Amino acid sequence: FTALVVMVLWGLSLQLQEQLREQVLMRAEMRSQQLADAMAGQVSAQLSLLDLGLLDLRAEWGGPLDRFVVVQQRVLTALPGGLVSHLTVVDAGGTVVYNSLGSPPGTFVGDRPHFQALQQGVDRLVVSEPVRSRLNGQWLIVVGRPIYREGVFAGAMHLNVSTDYLARLLGRLALSDNDLVGLIHPDGHFLARSLHNASAMGQSVPLERPFMRDPLAVKGSFRQDGTVDGVPRLFGWQRLSATGAVVVVGLSEASVLAPLEATRRKAVLLTTLLALALAAIGAWIAFLLLKLERGRDLVARSEQRLKL
Repeated sequence: FTALVVMVLWGLSLQLQEQLREQVLMRAEMRSQQLADAMAGQVSAQLSLLDLGLLDLRAEWGGPLDRFVVVQQRVLTALPGGLVSHLTVVDAGGTVVYNSLGSPPGTFVGDRPHFQALQQGVDRLVVSEPVRSRLNGQWLIVVGRPIYREGVFAGAMHLNVSTDYLARLLGRLALSDNDLVGLIHPDGHFLARSLHNASAMGQSVPLERPFMRDPLAVKGSFRQDGTVDGVPRLFGWQRLSATGAVVVVGLSEASVLAPLEATRRKAVLLTTLLALALAAIGAWIAFLLLKLERGRDLVARSEQRLKL
């Protein structure tokens, strides 16, 4: 009976600990989704600033070059420092005809998917997957709008955004060293990653991620090991309406559960002490019963002798 009680006690203790663990993880999933929503607002604000700058620059292109340079300086100065690496203007054939770095024109970008997307005849903001700049060799995200002349595609205006800057911006949201905040292109490529950004460039998230399986889904959460580092995390995500890019926030499972460790140790200690106490009581009762049985046996023997 004592052994049965101890087994039930341990079973209840482990069940309660598992229920508490699951509740903490569920709350963390909800928090990760809320954080993703908040970061999505910040990223959208940055993209809106870039788009306003592109519209101003596009309106000035084709006029006096000195006037365009003045507007360019004003736009780049108004943007957060380090966000934009440089500006490029591309003609209808895909050749760079102007850049703010002062490099010689002539670089060909007509084979880039983002430029080809801008050629499709829709006046919209396009965000590329990370590319190696052919002007300075950095990993950049090209944010661009098409240029039209009398309704005909005449080229594109590009602001080249630093992935390292975006990674630092995303990293401000991280609560622990293993928490992850990422920005994902609609095709699955990492645009920026708060942890090990350089190693994430050129990599894609698995296609089974919820936001990849359903391109129309707006937000959600899931649990998964990290694509790059394999760390178990609780993920919340939010899709940006303007571009279809996805902000993903991954809270490290170990960090989320760390505050529970002290509680778990106390529960294990308390359960162990209670189990030992029950075992001691059981042993004491067994000892008393054994003594009583021996006493009864002695009495029975004494009665037997008297009868003889």
